[in-house]
Amino acid sequence: MSLEGRLRDLGLAEVLQLLAVSRKSGVLHLEAALQGRHAAVQFQHGSVVNAAMWNAGEATVLPRARTAGEAREVEAVVLELLLWRDGVFRFSPADEQSPTSASIRLAIEPLLLEAAQRAEVWARIADLVPHSRVVPAFVDVEAQQLPLLRLAPAQWEILTRVDGERDLQMLAESLGRDLLAVAEHVHGLIGAGLLTLREGPVAPRRNPTPPAMAAIPIAQSHELAGDLWIPTAVHTRHMSSPPDA
Repeated sequence: MSLEGRLRDLGLAEVLQLLAVSRKSGVLHLEAALQGRHAAVQFQHGSVVNAAMWNAGEATVLPRARTAGEAREVEAVVLELLLWRDGVFRFSPADEQSPTSASIRLAIEPLLLEAAQRAEVWARIADLVPHSRVVPAFVDVEAQQLPLLRLAPAQWEILTRVDGERDLQMLAESLGRDLLAVAEHVHGLIGAGLLTLREGPVAPRRNPTPPAMAAIPIAQSHELAGDLWIPTAVHTRHMSSPPDA
C-alpha cells in the first residue's frame, strides 16, 4: 500500500492508526519544511519498531535496529511527531513476509492515548509557550529588580543552558530531558519574569519566488495566523526595551 499526503488533510494520528489496523510493514517518511525537520518511523506488521528525527540538510537515516532499552527514545520521537500540524508524509511499504526480529514493538493505541494527555498539557501552557520551536531568552532587567524566587533544581538547570539561540527542542536535547517537561518549566520561568520567548528561524522555502498575485487572499489569513506567535504585554512586561521585530 502506497500512502502519501499532507498532515493538514490527514492527521498523523489517523495515518498511524491506518498503518496499525492494516498491519503494514515499511517506513513512514515525514517532512516539516517550515520547521526544517525530517523524520522516519519504521513499522513491522502494524507496530512501531524504530523512529528518528533530524534537521533538514543532515544526512541522517534510521539508526540500526533498536534495543529494548531504547524503546523510550523511539516513543519520545513518535510523541513529538504527533504534535506536528503541518508537513507532508509518504509511506514506503516493505516485504510483508519479512521475519519479525525487532527488539521494540510499540502499539499505536497507547501512544495515541499518551499523546492526547500531553496535548492537554500543551493546551494549558500555550498562552506563553505555543510550540517547541520558540527560543527562550533572558529578560532585560536590572538585578536589583529581580524578585525573590524559589526555583526547582530543574528550572535552575534550564537557566544555565538558556543562551538566546537554542529553541525548546534543542534545549531539551542538550539537557537530556523530556521536551514537554522543559516546556512546562520554561512556562513557569516566563511567569516568574525571568525569561521571554522569540520565534526560532524558519527554514527557507525551496522556491522563494512569490506567486503572481496582488495580495494574500483574506481566506488564507486565518491559516497563516495559526503559524505566527505575536508577543503580548504578558510576555514583555518585564523587558526594558521592546522585543525585536
